[in-house]
Amino acid sequence: TDLALRTATNITFGIDANEKMRIDSSGRLLVGTTTEGHQNADNLTLEDSAAAGITLRSASNNSGGIFFSDGTSGAAEYAGLVQYDHSSNYMRFYANSSERARITSDGNLLLGTTTAAITGGIGLMIANSAGGRIKLCDSDLGVTASDGFELIASDNGTAYVWNRENMPILFGTNNAERARIDSSGRLLL
Repeated sequence: TDLALRTATNITFGIDANEKMRIDSSGRLLVGTTTEGHQNADNLTLEDSAAAGITLRSASNNSGGIFFSDGTSGAAEYAGLVQYDHSSNYMRFYANSSERARITSDGNLLLGTTTAAITGGIGLMIANSAGGRIKLCDSDLGVTASDGFELIASDNGTAYVWNRENMPILFGTNNAERARIDSSGRLLL
């Protein structure tokens, strides 16, 4: 039989006298456990002796999402967002109340745009009116604006392959170096 028990500190729910869920005195909902999660994420804690998870099921022509809010109206209600759109089969991610990334149904990763013009495989598209860039850094050498290696598409269409370190750029095929541009700017073949 079902069971609901209220004590001075908790409300517990169970089946056949076995507790399955409780609302504790702090208002936290605990499912499958009597111990809350991390202090910064303990409002809802799920536990299972096997895999655990949450399913959001919505209509095939609609979406499901998790919203992160710091207010009760306007953009503050969706400052952060993870949402899956079932009608077009894409997932999008918001930060600062704007879409910042999208994974399309084809598997393309889009940053700064919601439309992919990528053909012949899966790709990464970075689009912004100020230009787009991919920056790679060795964190031991630094991660400032003057560190690392960048592929840049500038706002005027100029393309850059830019090593900000005092090191060469190497080019290779068949797992062997074929050319390099040394730190002095000389092209060596």
